[in-house]
Amino acid sequence: MPASPASLVISRFGGAAKCSKLTGRSRSTIYRWLAKGRVDQGAVDDVLRLARKHRVKLTRSEVLLGV
Repeated sequence: MPASPASLVISRFGGAAKCSKLTGRSRSTIYRWLAKGRVDQGAVDDVLRLARKHRVKLTRSEVLLGV
């Protein structure tokens, strides 16, 4: 089970490299999310929009809280 909201998001997108590619964020940004344990607040809506676009099952509460 993922330990943080960020690790859940990254896992659902298929790993850090694929998350970076699908979200258009740099790998360093993705790894920063992982280190902080959360997705940057300013990226949440974009991540959710891109998850829908790429058919990645992800909810707002999962992105924000990991649940």
